[in-house]
Amino acid sequence: MEKSVKSASGNESTTIFSVETWDEPTVRDILKNFQTDKATEYEHLVKCFQERAERKLVTEVDSKKDDPLVNVLSKLQALSASLTDGHASLVNLILRCDWCSGSVDVFNLFLQFVASLLTSQPAFVDICLRSLIRRLSTVPFETKPNTDAHTFRVLDYPIKSYFERLHVILSRVTHIVPLSVAKLLRYLGEGFPFRLRPEEEHLLYTYNVLALHRRRPMERSAVFGLLIDYIVKMDTEASPQELSEIDLEDESDDEDGDDNAAKPAPPVSWKIEHPIAERLDLVMTLVFEYIDELAGPSGDTNHTHLQTFYQESIPAFEGVIFKTHGLTHVQFIWFYMASLSGMIAEDFQRRLCLKILNPNVPAIFRQYSVCYVSSYMARAKFVPIRVVIKFVDQMVQWIHDYISENDALHSALDREKIHRAFYAVCQNVFYLLTFRHREILGQQKGLLWFKTLNMERIIMCRLNPFRYTQKIVVELFAAVTRQFNLLFCYTVIERNNRLLIFSGPKDDTDELREANPLNTFFPFEPFVLKRSKRFVTPNYRTYDEPVSEEQPGEIATAYRGLIADSEESEESRDSDVVEEQLLPGKTFPPRKSRKRQLSENNN
Repeated sequence: MEKSVKSASGNESTTIFSVETWDEPTVRDILKNFQTDKATEYEHLVKCFQERAERKLVTEVDSKKDDPLVNVLSKLQALSASLTDGHASLVNLILRCDWCSGSVDVFNLFLQFVASLLTSQPAFVDICLRSLIRRLSTVPFETKPNTDAHTFRVLDYPIKSYFERLHVILSRVTHIVPLSVAKLLRYLGEGFPFRLRPEEEHLLYTYNVLALHRRRPMERSAVFGLLIDYIVKMDTEASPQELSEIDLEDESDDEDGDDNAAKPAPPVSWKIEHPIAERLDLVMTLVFEYIDELAGPSGDTNHTHLQTFYQESIPAFEGVIFKTHGLTHVQFIWFYMASLSGMIAEDFQRRLCLKILNPNVPAIFRQYSVCYVSSYMARAKFVPIRVVIKFVDQMVQWIHDYISENDALHSALDREKIHRAFYAVCQNVFYLLTFRHREILGQQKGLLWFKTLNMERIIMCRLNPFRYTQKIVVELFAAVTRQFNLLFCYTVIERNNRLLIFSGPKDDTDELREANPLNTFFPFEPFVLKRSKRFVTPNYRTYDEPVSEEQPGEIATAYRGLIADSEESEESRDSDVVEEQLLPGKTFPPRKSRKRQLSENNN
């Protein structure tokens, strides 16, 4: 219906449409005449839906069933077969309107409209999915989620109810158009907020991605892979160098004894000054809390849901995490899962060890594997020392076999590329023995076991693994073995230093390469994000070895954390270092079996 009203000048008239009085035949005629000279009513209808779509917050009119546009929506639901590609702009505006935060009746009407539309016109599935996914990162309420909290296990009921309705619609869409699942995943991956968007958008979108993961068992692996891609992009931008320049200490952990007992505790802020790290912390907290839900109560040892989730996450780890160099936080998702289940911990170690010993795996991936497993065993409190000893035994035996096959055939050309896997395994054996030497040597036969490793043959072979090991790892290993009179490494260290002196002038790149020849990183270095580190800290081992006064200042500094880029002084070693060269023809007997050597020592 329409009526004409004269304007104030009396010369023009304005047509006013009463959409609430439109019946089904009227709406059908409007849709039919949208490209004719009678399209005025259609244009008015489009304008009405556009005004509603542009509303950012819920109003009282939206929640009432007598909203005039609700009447139009009911007619369009009955006439969904009349909507064609030419009505795409109208359909898009209808989908952009908020129908999910109002009454149950309005929501059900919208759900029926979407179902009828896609049943008769499946071509609109793309518009529908894009519109719904775009709303997963915002809420039409004045009250926003508190991003300064330390936990997000429970969202406000209106927000939770709003997103629950969106997920119901998404499920209905993929049920009506099964082939739309691939499109859903594509649009879901494209919908992640830009890294500098407001924190609540990152929080809400991650919350909804995890909700989709829970709701869609057939697509869980793909959904989690999209989330990991998103986290990796942020993790690579939150570099340790940048984070080291800001204050990441938790004020609630600072305890100076009785002096502060009477002082009121300062308010704890969970905000991180680094914008990317702040958003990364929010997302990691949500993922850890989701894993907690899957693990169930602390007394539950079955962990069926968690183990299923772990198996579904393996493609993301092997396809993205494992192949990305220099990540600092996202890999702790698997560290945390392993801390909750012994079966997951065992399977995680087994998968990495199989790559190390497989000659068909590229050398760079074998290097990554040994870095992951050694850093994991060094840092994880829940990995028993017997597992560490067994792993070191296996790696050392492989090293001796490799030396027996290749030491006499060594070539100075491209040694780093040819023997990359060998050098990586050697470096990580040195690292692991250094990190957990107290526990190893504290065993009943720890010293005897260490002697069975025949480490002298390894460090003095012609392949010269010390030259391709990080300087900090070499220095710490040498200090530990000297402290316990297990091995004297400084002969080889001084020889390698002399070789570097005569290798010509160096720039900054050459110096960095000499400090870390294989460009190695230890994946499980300290986790520093404020909110989410509480999930890691209880099961995380820090390296805080007491240092004797005799040890040089450089070693004392290095003992406080195995950090590859620690500053090293250029002072020479103690004057009692023996200045001798490795004899070109000097060889060492291969390692005896552990059982045989232990029996000889006992006799």
